[in-house]
Amino acid sequence: MKYITVNKDLIRIPQSKSANMEALLLYYIRTKCNKECASAIGEKKMQEELNLSESTVEGYIGKLKEYKSILSIKTLNPNNEEDKKEIDKALGVPYEGDKRKKSLYYFHEPQRFYFLNPQFIYRTDIENEIKGFLIRLACLCDIGTTKIYTPNCRKEKANIKSIAEELKMCREKVKSLLSRCENLGLIRAIPRGYIILEDSFLLNLNGTLEDRVYNSIYKYCLEKEVVPPNRYEFSSKGNPMECDGLLMCAPYIFDWWNIYNAKAVRFKEYSPLMFEVYINDILLPMRFPTLPEEPHWEYFKKAFLNINDELARQIKEFEISNSWLTDYSVFMAVKEEENMKPWWEWSDEHAHYFECIKDIYSYEKSAAFWKFVQFVFYKQWNEIKAYANKKGIAVIGDMPIYVAMDSVDVWSNLPMFLIDEKTLKVEKVAGVPPDYFSKDGQLWGNPIYDWNAMEKDNFSWWISRIGHSLKLYDTVRIDHFRAFASYWAVPAESKTAKVGEWLDGPKMKLFNKVFEAYPNAPIIAEDLGVFGDDVVKLLEDTGFPGMKVVQFGFDPNSDSSHIPHNSVQNSINYVGTHDNNTILGWLWEASNEERKFALEYCGFTGDNWGEGGYYSPSCRKIIETVWKSSSNVAIIALQDMCGFGSDARMNIPGVPEKNWRFRTTKETIDNIDSSYFKHINSLFRRMYPVFDEKESK
Repeated sequence: MKYITVNKDLIRIPQSKSANMEALLLYYIRTKCNKECASAIGEKKMQEELNLSESTVEGYIGKLKEYKSILSIKTLNPNNEEDKKEIDKALGVPYEGDKRKKSLYYFHEPQRFYFLNPQFIYRTDIENEIKGFLIRLACLCDIGTTKIYTPNCRKEKANIKSIAEELKMCREKVKSLLSRCENLGLIRAIPRGYIILEDSFLLNLNGTLEDRVYNSIYKYCLEKEVVPPNRYEFSSKGNPMECDGLLMCAPYIFDWWNIYNAKAVRFKEYSPLMFEVYINDILLPMRFPTLPEEPHWEYFKKAFLNINDELARQIKEFEISNSWLTDYSVFMAVKEEENMKPWWEWSDEHAHYFECIKDIYSYEKSAAFWKFVQFVFYKQWNEIKAYANKKGIAVIGDMPIYVAMDSVDVWSNLPMFLIDEKTLKVEKVAGVPPDYFSKDGQLWGNPIYDWNAMEKDNFSWWISRIGHSLKLYDTVRIDHFRAFASYWAVPAESKTAKVGEWLDGPKMKLFNKVFEAYPNAPIIAEDLGVFGDDVVKLLEDTGFPGMKVVQFGFDPNSDSSHIPHNSVQNSINYVGTHDNNTILGWLWEASNEERKFALEYCGFTGDNWGEGGYYSPSCRKIIETVWKSSSNVAIIALQDMCGFGSDARMNIPGVPEKNWRFRTTKETIDNIDSSYFKHINSLFRRMYPVFDEKESK
């Protein structure tokens, strides 16, 4: 069956009464195109197949000439020999029609947004306007799904105004068409939007293993009348979870299918199943026993309504022992009232903290819910942490030096930031200048602290923040530690971080106060990046361990501080951090000179350096090199334990999209060669008591 791509420019059709019909006609012509995206479909054919009058078709074609971003229209004369050749080429056969002038349609290469089965166009039970509207509506879908999510929703219902604005249609018209589509079973309302149910709209037709798995999951969810996960979501328990596509999951699913069928053949209990049948009938019911609607707030709210006296007492105790909770809960209550907009867009009585807090009791009921949400989180987190600690696992918590602009931290503490308290305008924002990771620098956009104001307040905000983090984690890693010595301040209106200036941070003025409150605070200083003597001195004065990353040390033209033989004891040595490529990915992408140096330094002599997987010989040599360093602590990412490549990278600094999507599975963990890591921990004295050599084999 033929499927063709939709051009997303269809949503940009200018507002008019016939916009949906024009979209349908555009798409209809697109279905008649040859491989060069050219069509010579005649107007008479259009009239017949779309059941339109001659004058209507002529009028629409006149309007199509305005859509130059989608197609070009040429009028050719069959009596002219050159024109006829062009018509023949577009048709794919010699033109034998009348000698009247003929329109040729040339579509520009479409944005590959989604696929549509042209048969949808010819359905006689659906009006043409509905068809055109649905095609345009689909252009609003999240990539890889048939779900439309709208911003600024009230009570989790779709924002009709937003859809109307996107499609350049009046609100009432959109509302009417959406209702008609629902009645026809073409769409269904979901929290914050709609999902297209008409199966002529396909998500992906590449035919990869991941496509087959994902399309099965998607259809399964639709049958169960729940919101399907996005393409990059998958979980063994039915809870949506971001991961790096289905690249990790799909191979395992394929293996499970083979195992399932192997047992079937061996025991002759049943016939082997087709792959899609196995997914639908066996895997998904087992892996998705309950499929939740999204979002999950409604479940929290139902639970909140059923709080008993004992639970209420526990929540009250939690509130008393966490002074920050009141500000946070009011912030979220007001944010909900303000349709989840950022606080600087709130009404005047809400945007200014001290004005808002005067009326704190009016938010008591709605704030109570957000206190409950935090109570649930901390209860669950403390149980997880206690379990980990019992198993001998300590938790390192990553604390960013800066906080988000749209946060209770900023809203309730404006005097502590370089923000005009009257206009709420930000003066300077955080970032770093051009470096190894980015030629334009990294423009983070976080508001910068007013260190003078904080010093006058004895750094109480920071003391409280660090104290809270020490409750949450066993050790706290402070990201971008160098900014305490000096920080890069970028004008708020700047588009990149190239323009800025280095300004002095609080240095030991802050940490002297920290040590007064927490004398032996277990803190790791993230000291990566460009820094000078002021950062080195601050590290020495605090006594905090800094970080070494072996990938940064593999420079054949320098004697880097990151190379293992230069490591000091008071440091943390990493195979790679969350900001780095995986070690195998680094080997793949490094220059020949860098790679040669790295392999030689680590004592790797084979020619299979690019081999990945759990037993990757090159990865193991590099891991062992880090383990041999004099650093007190050595750390390895899960991806490097597995020998994964660049597709499993966690984050690319300065890149706002497609990060933090790596997730693992139980099967991945089970396949790690734990005996190897147990052995090198024992061999290089990184686990005590030292294991018996026989035990480690």
